[in-house]
Amino acid sequence: MNDMGVTIRPLQDEESDLRQVVEIENLSFSKDDAYTREDFRRWLGYNPEFCLVAEIDGRIVGDMICRILRYKLDLASCAIHPKYRRYGVGSLLLREMETLAAKFGVRKIELQVRKTNSSGLAFWQKMGFEESGVLPGFYPDGEDGLQMSKKI
Repeated sequence: MNDMGVTIRPLQDEESDLRQVVEIENLSFSKDDAYTREDFRRWLGYNPEFCLVAEIDGRIVGDMICRILRYKLDLASCAIHPKYRRYGVGSLLLREMETLAAKFGVRKIELQVRKTNSSGLAFWQKMGFEESGVLPGFYPDGEDGLQMSKKI
């Protein structure tokens, strides 16, 4: 736990955890982009130790979902409940993920973000990520994505 009372822990394949992270996804992303309960279960099947949640007073307020692909980490989703954005929850999740990834020999983190997601782009740039490519038509609605990466 840190000064803000945030605890970072692994996501559990339990109804309570899954219900809360799906709710946060639905508040954070469009219907086409939000992960479902089944999506979270699939990601838990890859590398469960890289599925983290941030909790305050026993309530999940954010999540970060990743998997290892050789020596890089694919950051698939980071969602923070709207009431807890801009309080450092995403930064805490990323720092914990970077520490964990380094223990597994990961050298780089990659992610994709919508070109129009200005707040997401600003956050990832602030956290040291750089644009590394454009992904034409990456999203289901045809919008381009930006590939971003950070060496760790």
